[in-house]
Amino acid sequence: MKKILNQGNIIVILLVVLFGHNIYLQLQIEKAIDAAEDSEYQAKQAVNYASEAANNAENAASYASEAANNSFGTQCWNCP
Repeated sequence: MKKILNQGNIIVILLVVLFGHNIYLQLQIEKAIDAAEDSEYQAKQAVNYASEAANNAENAASYASEAANNSFGTQCWNCP
């Protein structure tokens, strides 16, 4: 009876295991790349929203300043 685990069979088994492990690692790398790309998109969206919020805050400050300048107390210099 021949030995099942001879040197040739062990090499073939190890090659199959290494090939399978390489496929697994490639899939994990693709998942990581997808997650990184999604994070990049989310970060760009956050920057855009922050910029829009800063513009809105600047507009609100301008409107508040204009409202303060147009208020009755500052427009009535010689009221009795």
